[in-house]
Amino acid sequence: MHRSSHFPTQRYLVEKIMAQQQKKSNVLPGKENQLFKSIIKFYEAKQYKKGLKAADQILKKYAEHGETLSMKGLILNCLERKQEAYEFVRKGLKNDLTSHVCWHVYGLLYRSDREYNEAIKCYKNALKHDKENKQILRDLSLLQVHTRDLEGFIDTRRRLLVLEATRKQNWISFAIGSHLQKNYTKALSILDEYEATMENPQKPDFETSEFYLYKNMILEESGDYEAALSHLEKVERQILDKLHLKEKRAELFLKLKKYPEAERHYRDLVATNPDSHDYHTGLRSALQLDTKDGANLTSEQQDKLISLYDELSKEFPKSDATSRLPLNFITGELFKQKLHKYVAPRLRKGIPSLFTDLKSLYKDPSKTQIIETLFTTYKKNSEENSTLLQEVDESGQKKTESPMVLFWVDYYLAQHYDYQGDTDMALKLIDGAIMHTPTVIELYTTKARIYKHAGNLQECSKYFEKAREMDLADRYLNSKSVIHLLRSDQVEKATSVIGLFISKDVDDTIAHLVEMQCNWFVQELAESYYRTNNLGMALKRFTNIDKHFNDFIEDQFDFHTYCLRKMTLRAYVKMLRYVDNIFGQNFFVKAAKWIAKMYIHLHDHPFVEQKTVEEQELDKMTPEEKQKFIRKKNKAEKKKLEKEVDDTKTSGKEKDAKKKPVVADPDPEGKALLQAEDKLGLAAKFLQKIQRYAPDDVEVHLLGCQLYLKKKKYLLVLQSLKRAAALSPNDPDLHRYKILFINAVKGIMDGTDTSMNAHVREVIKSEVASFLGGKKVADLNQSFLQAHILSLHHRAVAAEMMVLLDGSRKAEALKLLTNHDNVKGKKDLQECVRIHELIKDELKESGKAEEYRLQCRAVFPHALYFMTKEEREKLKASLNKEPEKETHEETNPNPTQI
Repeated sequence: MHRSSHFPTQRYLVEKIMAQQQKKSNVLPGKENQLFKSIIKFYEAKQYKKGLKAADQILKKYAEHGETLSMKGLILNCLERKQEAYEFVRKGLKNDLTSHVCWHVYGLLYRSDREYNEAIKCYKNALKHDKENKQILRDLSLLQVHTRDLEGFIDTRRRLLVLEATRKQNWISFAIGSHLQKNYTKALSILDEYEATMENPQKPDFETSEFYLYKNMILEESGDYEAALSHLEKVERQILDKLHLKEKRAELFLKLKKYPEAERHYRDLVATNPDSHDYHTGLRSALQLDTKDGANLTSEQQDKLISLYDELSKEFPKSDATSRLPLNFITGELFKQKLHKYVAPRLRKGIPSLFTDLKSLYKDPSKTQIIETLFTTYKKNSEENSTLLQEVDESGQKKTESPMVLFWVDYYLAQHYDYQGDTDMALKLIDGAIMHTPTVIELYTTKARIYKHAGNLQECSKYFEKAREMDLADRYLNSKSVIHLLRSDQVEKATSVIGLFISKDVDDTIAHLVEMQCNWFVQELAESYYRTNNLGMALKRFTNIDKHFNDFIEDQFDFHTYCLRKMTLRAYVKMLRYVDNIFGQNFFVKAAKWIAKMYIHLHDHPFVEQKTVEEQELDKMTPEEKQKFIRKKNKAEKKKLEKEVDDTKTSGKEKDAKKKPVVADPDPEGKALLQAEDKLGLAAKFLQKIQRYAPDDVEVHLLGCQLYLKKKKYLLVLQSLKRAAALSPNDPDLHRYKILFINAVKGIMDGTDTSMNAHVREVIKSEVASFLGGKKVADLNQSFLQAHILSLHHRAVAAEMMVLLDGSRKAEALKLLTNHDNVKGKKDLQECVRIHELIKDELKESGKAEEYRLQCRAVFPHALYFMTKEEREKLKASLNKEPEKETHEETNPNPTQI
């Protein structure tokens, strides 16, 4: 029988009555209700034990009161009793499903565990039962902006604005949501409405100034530069940051291509700070003379730039930038004259950073040659006549230089020859400089870098450590020494050295630095563990970096409310955008690549835990001997524990021990990470993240080729190949993975493998055909070799693929690898190491590998890699000896005897 929808069913009425009764049963009497309010106050004041006591008092009488159960669970969560916390909160919610408090508390619990999507669901359920609860709406909006649910954030902030139209933060956050969504018109209209309610202060204040600058930022990002410029003119008196005002005005004139006005403003900025390279770039752009490193400039443009900087040099004679910047775009004889004019005063003053300042000029080979010629002339003249360029002063007398000028010339040339790859000449010059003036710290750091570039990290760390010992208060030197001690795998010494700048109360230096998110140390430490085959600890430390970056994302939480309250709106938007791309940061990208590589390696070579010496001994014992050994061991451990407790009591640290309990590491050696189930899946998880956030890194996409070939996901291999080819079409490793891919899909190409979808097979056939271009695979490899015959890396890859495609061509490949007669330029140390490893490990030719090692030993005499084991041990032993104390009383002041 049809029943009209106007009349409720009997079941509906029963449910409604039951809900009303349940609601009545959940209302506490007056005394208990006051006690419940005190629980909330105790929670907010972080007086958790008092809150717990009050909750227990209520639950003695009303054991099923849902809101009290939920609050007790929330307090237990703050006391690190998570399992109990979830049990109480779920029980409370079950007893009172219509309570917004129970849902809100459940959301807070999920939020504390970073389960943001679940927390958002709980907040939304809470709002179903209390639609106008401002606190829940605020908490929900925080999670929505944190997870970048901008649609939801805008809707929640609109609801808050309706409820509290007089509250400034509601207007501003509503506008920020629209701004982040790039709805500039809506954001500006919201700010206009709020601005109409603002009272103009008699004197400019920070909040008003920031409000106007934020509004101007939106106008500029919307592309309406005219409106942004006129807005700046309108609110100029209210802006406190006058320098930013000038900079923004100049930028807007430049974007509007109003070059005369832009030039005028940039000239004013240059006058404010003539050493700012940004202002100089803006000025050159306003004059339409700016190109990268002076490339493609006409002679007329060069003349204009020269006259511009001649004028600026006269106007600002003390500015370094006005003398240095012209060296980027002038050439020939004029470059030599300007270079001498720039360099000579700095050599006389003894500025150690001169080479670093000029290093960018070495991109141009002609300028490199001029620099070398000029400095060798300086050296010759200084040794023979104590002059630089046979100059004369105003009276016609020859200018003589201080003996220290030659010292700084030699110091520069040592760095120059090191950069050019001439290690022996660099060492000869730096040793002479040390003999002349052994108290200059920069000499030892430079000598360390020379050894680093020569492939000898042991000597490198030795000289960085020597430099550190000359100034024990210098954090920079301390850090540099630690980095290179780790790179030479001296972990214990590196830990003790960095411990000098850490509190003496810290027991475990490494754990402290991990906790303090010192990523450079953790990364270098992880790489050292990897080199020494401690894969568990290496993986553990790399995953520490991953945790740090997730913590950085979590740390933005406090700023969602703080920045709105303090009106630092531009900084807040920049922070949100920075966090959106934080996984593209170098530390994370490098760590993620290492993690992916290690999981791929562990997939191919699973970790097998070796038995300890104790376990090996136990295996040899009889059952009776085992029992006796275990009893003895337990007794010794118990005795040791009792002694530690007694020592703690006697030292008066018992209270401190109670305050700071040491949390045991469940996986101290990283073995659980090594024994993970789906290793390729974990590798893919990290790889996909950096493919998204570091799309311009070729190595990331090549790593994708390696991973997806192992997983036989050929469409993803093709995707990675195409992305890598778009970035670096001539990359040798790209060629390697193309050949490996073609080799892997041979069955699909010849029709023997029909296991895949027909459409997928067609796509693969089409792409392979485009790679081959009508050639055979071997011919493709040969063409690649001929095109890049002068590059060691390219020919190494071609030789490796030659053997892969045809094992009978191994002799030809070995000849190609070891014969370097026609290699262009100087040999690269890393490439020679790569070739030696290929011959030894991949081609399994130990005899040829030894011949090649001796060949490279002559070219790289200082490289540790090409030394014999005995030579390395001897060098290590010499480094471990106590260095003799040097006396510098009789230093030779005559530079001609260096």
